[in-house]
Amino acid sequence: MGSCVTPTPRATPTGEAPTPTATPLVIPVLTPERLRPTPTQETLVFPTPTPTRTPTPSPTATPAGVTLAPDGRPTIEVTQPQAGQRVRAPLVVTGTAVVYEAAVAAAVVDATGRRIAEGYTTALAGAPERGAFQLTLTFTPPPAEMSATLQVYSHSPRDGSIINLVSVPVVLLPQ
Repeated sequence: MGSCVTPTPRATPTGEAPTPTATPLVIPVLTPERLRPTPTQETLVFPTPTPTRTPTPSPTATPAGVTLAPDGRPTIEVTQPQAGQRVRAPLVVTGTAVVYEAAVAAAVVDATGRRIAEGYTTALAGAPERGAFQLTLTFTPPPAEMSATLQVYSHSPRDGSIINLVSVPVVLLPQ
């Protein structure tokens, strides 16, 4: 290992070769006095955040197959119609969605699985933002009350398959 000194040659009056001498290496020691700010230093003061109480959300079950958006809510939420609601043609569907390119699709399906109506719309914002949507589905009214399902969904950008499906049972009324 080397030393912490640097040799410094010094000339002698007799012209002899200089004799190497060592100049000590000075390392400042940090003491509490040195850590105090001097008049030329600025002291930055950052406010300490005041702890706030965050309400604990009540536990809720996420239905199987429901995809949650980054905000913790379902990717597609249907606000109208509500489950079990009795509806007439034309059916106005409203809600919010966090979906690719803001593309929202909907269909009314009868008890046999036949599509009675379908439509597409664009939400006011695309993922990753949540955007409101509204669309109107037009269909021929049934001759008598009948059970049906409103399906609201988006399509996968990867393969076009149906994703984020939300099913809302409704009762279709005759005109």
